[in-house]
Amino acid sequence: MNLEETVATLDSLGDDAVIHAERPWRAESRAVVLEPDTSDGEEDLDHFLEVEAAREVVVAWSGHRGGRLPNRTQVFQAVVHYAEWDSYIEDR
Repeated sequence: MNLEETVATLDSLGDDAVIHAERPWRAESRAVVLEPDTSDGEEDLDHFLEVEAAREVVVAWSGHRGGRLPNRTQVFQAVVHYAEWDSYIEDR
């Protein structure tokens, strides 16, 4: 699965799961979702973000935009921005 597809499935992932992905973090980057303390042979992938944190990014995105819901591309951009910069993406 690629990173964009993985981020699009946040609602179906376990709360404690962690997303790992190949750098640079682009839509087509390979990604896996692992439970905490599991490497499962994915040493070539970097820690991307905890699922719970990614969900919080989506809630914050919506809150900063008057409750508007983001589309798939906006979710992906917001989550990658947070993973890279540890800050929420600004309203554009």
